[in-house]
Amino acid sequence: MLIRCNFLDFCQSTSLPGVFCHVFVRTLCLFKGCILFLKFMKREYKLDFLRALAIISVLIIHAVLFYEPSEKIGIEMLVGGWLTMTVRPCIAIFLFLSGYLFKTDFKDVSYLIKKYKRVILPYLFFSLITLIIRGKTQIIDYITSRPVDILIDILIGNTWGIYYFVFVIVFIYALAFFILKNPQFRVHLISITLLLFVLNLLQGAYYNSLINILNIANTEFARFYSERFLLSWPFFFFLGIIFKKYNGQLLIDNHKSLVTYCWIYIFTIYSFLYFIGVDNIDVFNSVIGTFYSLATIAFLLQFNIRNEFLNFLSKISYSIYLSHILFIDQFKNISHSLEIEWPFLSWLIIGFSVSLIGSIIVYLIAKILLKEKSGIIIGA
Repeated sequence: MLIRCNFLDFCQSTSLPGVFCHVFVRTLCLFKGCILFLKFMKREYKLDFLRALAIISVLIIHAVLFYEPSEKIGIEMLVGGWLTMTVRPCIAIFLFLSGYLFKTDFKDVSYLIKKYKRVILPYLFFSLITLIIRGKTQIIDYITSRPVDILIDILIGNTWGIYYFVFVIVFIYALAFFILKNPQFRVHLISITLLLFVLNLLQGAYYNSLINILNIANTEFARFYSERFLLSWPFFFFLGIIFKKYNGQLLIDNHKSLVTYCWIYIFTIYSFLYFIGVDNIDVFNSVIGTFYSLATIAFLLQFNIRNEFLNFLSKISYSIYLSHILFIDQFKNISHSLEIEWPFLSWLIIGFSVSLIGSIIVYLIAKILLKEKSGIIIGA
């Protein structure tokens, strides 16, 4: 399919330098080509809609978390915490979609290797950028002074503190490959999913007791544990596999009203518990957090929204996940150096926009420079 680009008229009608025009036209043509490609190819728009909302939620969470005013205003912190809690199912959504799209009829380990290349290589690329930014001009000294810490950070997805999804999905891919490759486990896929569901609920029910027993409740390791506890996340991935295998969409389509009422009911209880100050009800470490994630996934699967921009965000969501943190972090540093005190709403809007636009620009530049190899380097 040929895609004709008509942006050349722009250059002919302006006096801009030729090199600038060439880069500008190439970028616009590339963006137009991506949109048209997504429009003509056969896609499951429900999945694109979910994935786009999930990556938007990630940007919202990190925009809120990077807000550090000199004087913390109670209502802003309360609203910010509620907002991040509301969109927290984003990681559960990503895992659900990863399971849904995971092939169950693969022939050999080459499929697993291909999945790992798509996940790990872009992660390592952005981890290298992290080291360069943190080490600045002393990059060699920075690496040689703490090689063990850097290696551990890379292995557990902590090079920027937010890449724990990489650590989790690498483990889940291996687990799924092992289970689906062995017929004696494959036939019990539903039972395995239910077992993982129970493990998830146990993690949520006994999280506080466990971190108190381990004496890590007030330490940084508590957050690492909650984000990277490998037996709590696989449930959502295997739920995606089951959902596709047994056509769970039909069940949702036949009970839309019930699904909507359930989501409203759980969301209302979840919000009420938050505002009255109940501790540890986030998605990572609570039973109600798990049910809220499930209700949110089911609720969003009712919508079959076809939007070209959302489809585009879905296509480059992993690249956005890896790159957006560079921009929100630099925006925070610049704001601090200029001593700018942003109101919460202004910070949220500008921080979100900066991280989203910056990530899209990274993708477009990578596509121009790397072409088809951009998927291996930046994840899209």
